Amino acid sequence: SENWEDYSEGIRSFFDDSLQVTKGPNLSVMLIGGDDCIPMPRIENPTGSGLDELHSDLLYCWEEAPVCLYDDGDGEVCLDYDTADFNIARLPLEEGELESNLMDDLRHYFEKALERKDGIVVKNIVMTSTASWIPASTAMVDKLPLINMRNVPEDAKRNGMYVSPSVSVENDEVLECYEGSLQNADMLLFNLHGSDEEGSSCYYGQEGCDYPEAINTDLMSETSASIVNTVACFGARFVGYSRDDSMLLTAMFRSESVVLFAGSCSTAFGRSGCEEFENMIAPTAFSETFMKLYVLYQLKGMPAGQAFLKAKCDYLNYFIKSEEHAECVGTVLMFN
Repeated sequence: SENWEDYSEGIRSFFDDSLQVTKGPNLSVMLIGGDDCIPMPRIENPTGSGLDELHSDLLYCWEEAPVCLYDDGDGEVCLDYDTADFNIARLPLEEGELESNLMDDLRHYFEKALERKDGIVVKNIVMTSTASWIPASTAMVDKLPLINMRNVPEDAKRNGMYVSPSVSVENDEVLECYEGSLQNADMLLFNLHGSDEEGSSCYYGQEGCDYPEAINTDLMSETSASIVNTVACFGARFVGYSRDDSMLLTAMFRSESVVLFAGSCSTAFGRSGCEEFENMIAPTAFSETFMKLYVLYQLKGMPAGQAFLKAKCDYLNYFIKSEEHAECVGTVLMFN
């Protein structure tokens, strides 16, 4: 079926009739396959701008979607973590004509995952930001265990983060340091630009109208990090893209380490020059604020699926009274 709701009903029937498990937000479900195999739910973009529809696997978590974005009686949209039937993740497989064997891809991924079945220790986080988004990025990494940057050139770092455009695949001096950090990282964070154009799978920095490649698929495949969290626009794109044209598919099936990847399948909401980031008590950064919350829940030891769902619910419920609630709802929907 092309109707995702048929799959949603089938999942619940399987739980109730075959597994007889207790549903709830602590039950983790992984969908294995791309949009061509198990449809990604589409929902109208609440902001009314940009893309008409957003891809959102979140809608699988409740039996009656999109009532997960329900009216609480006061005309407000909320997410109720406790009423979710499960938390959801997806291991997307490449679509169309394949250069690889899908069984080899699955074997490669689950071998990586089994090596980390007792948990992932995060001591070194590498954050990369555009120069223009330093305020939001600084709040995003506050109190996180950032990697030592002692030998990094001064123009390529700020507040413990790598900064692009100095970070570029064309800047050999910085690239040597950057590659070393990527190969000693436990988690990667990105607050960079992304694109949905074919052949533009990199994450980009910015200098005026120049957008240099800060990290590409080759660099992504070489990292030692087990976790990748990105707020780049289209940072988690995979529907209709080949493996080498998707940072997500590259991380899942070319890297020897990445097992968790979170990012937006759409144009992420954020701002550049904001001064309202103390303690992140403002939705002004949108994507950066949500991602910081998710990372904090991960570092507290929550399983990733629970942490992701709880971060979405807590983020939306906290900021729903803001004047920009549509952007908050959109942020929650577009990250997968």
